Amino acid sequence: MHWPFAMSVLITGFVGVIGSCWFLFYFKKPKRMLDYARLSLIISFIFQYSFSVFHWPYQYVFATWMYLSLLGFIIFYAIEIFKYKEDSLETKETSKSVIISYLFYTLAAVGISIGVLCKVMHWPYSSEFLIGGLFFAVLSVFIDSKGLDQ
Repeated sequence: MHWPFAMSVLITGFVGVIGSCWFLFYFKKPKRMLDYARLSLIISFIFQYSFSVFHWPYQYVFATWMYLSLLGFIIFYAIEIFKYKEDSLETKETSKSVIISYLFYTLAAVGISIGVLCKVMHWPYSSEFLIGGLFFAVLSVFIDSKGLDQ
């Protein structure tokens, strides 16, 4: 690292993110497979990023874990969407907070993906897409953590 105390600040941030995600996961009572996939994705990303930034060996192991976690998250996300559509068609009930949460997850994923692509290609409006995607990601986490769909 190029500035003093960078390693300590990053490790403190990593521990804080993992601790808060684990805390939210632990106290969420009706756990679904999507919750497990999300936790695995967050932890694998933190480990892959830390091994990459600090130039520690075996970062490819965590990169593989992260890619598999991302694939699992996408699969379980699609399953949850289809399961919710089938349940809502059968019961004719729609929970607005679940629909909003899925909408925000989707907008976050699309916004961040387009923003990263624009950033890599040096296209305009990349920062706006990233900020919008991260904004929707924060909103979806708040909606999901408050348990408004119960």
